[in-house]
Amino acid sequence: RLNSRLAAGLVLALAPMQAPTRLRVLQHFAQKRALDVPGDLLVWLADHLTGGGRQLEGAVSQLETLARIHDGLLKTDAIRKHFESQLEAQQPNVQRIAQAVGNYFRVPLRDLQSRRRFRNIVLPRQVGMYLSRQLTSLSLKEVGDYFGSHDHTTVLHACKKIEIAMRSNPELSGAVPPLLSQLT
Repeated sequence: RLNSRLAAGLVLALAPMQAPTRLRVLQHFAQKRALDVPGDLLVWLADHLTGGGRQLEGAVSQLETLARIHDGLLKTDAIRKHFESQLEAQQPNVQRIAQAVGNYFRVPLRDLQSRRRFRNIVLPRQVGMYLSRQLTSLSLKEVGDYFGSHDHTTVLHACKKIEIAMRSNPELSGAVPPLLSQLT
């Protein structure tokens, strides 16, 4: 019966796991592998890893490998250093944001970065500018430079326009939150 409902187009929104749930999942995977992991390390991982079950299982697998390498001793500082490089790679940057927006709206990255003002490009570019301002510490000028050498007032206008449009446009309000959750 569920299969027929899904085939008919039933849409389900799944919220990302919160830190307490990630902690329980990490504890489950560590216990399943009989891995002795300090509790504070699991809490740190639950707070900093943002992915789903596969990423968490992969983290426990990495912990298991590190434990074998270090004769069963998992030192919190060494483990944090190991995972920090992965976490930095996952941080949103303007390139990742532009790629995600381009994929979502089916617009090539080169078009988002061009100065073209075609109707099918303007809205995705504005969403990219908005998300770049929300998720990075880049200045208005830096965001504008990435998205086709636009000046800071264009970026400011785009951010305001997207904020207002999200309140009244259901299509846009349905596009931005999934992009935000994908990038964070």
